[in-house]
Amino acid sequence: MMARAGTLDVFAIPERQMLWQVATLARPRRIAGAEQLPLPIDPADAPPLPLPDRIDRVIAEYEATGVSTGWHLMTLIRPALPKDTTTAQALKQTRHGTDVTVAGMVVARQRPATAAGIVFLLIEDETGPINVIVRPELYEAKRALLRADPLLVIRGRLQRRERVVNVLASHVEAARLPERDPVAREHDGDARVRGVVPAAQSFARGRR
Repeated sequence: MMARAGTLDVFAIPERQMLWQVATLARPRRIAGAEQLPLPIDPADAPPLPLPDRIDRVIAEYEATGVSTGWHLMTLIRPALPKDTTTAQALKQTRHGTDVTVAGMVVARQRPATAAGIVFLLIEDETGPINVIVRPELYEAKRALLRADPLLVIRGRLQRRERVVNVLASHVEAARLPERDPVAREHDGDARVRGVVPAAQSFARGRR
């Protein structure tokens, strides 16, 4: 767990090599109610393993600790988002009534009994949080997506009331993922994006 969270990087041993050694260590096991001691065998040497790229590292950190101390996941998948996607920071300078496209990780979902079926989403990109309002008809049409998917692209209209900024959603879809980390490390240039959704689901668990 500590290796996956990046806390052992100071030892200058590749993460996957450490994980390999831990996985091959002999451990005591119980047979017929009695504990059998392991044989004194050194862990097997790790085969040549590609080092993790940035997305691999972020996924591992989310799975191990629930947060990332390095890159934000949205930074890494932004190249695959629609070109007109606006960041949370840019929304602060966007005029009321403007049609916008936003994207982010779902941090919270709320459907108060007193809100007449309206769903409130809080999504987060690398620049901050975004409030999203989903009308009942859109929620019913995209129920499975809105309830389960952790990475969303939302199109809608910006509402600005005093200091409160909301996006009134008119369309929602799952965020497309890049085929590879666009700035992956040179030694791991063919690393594919994998596991982003499970990692984000782990991050958002209990915060819906």
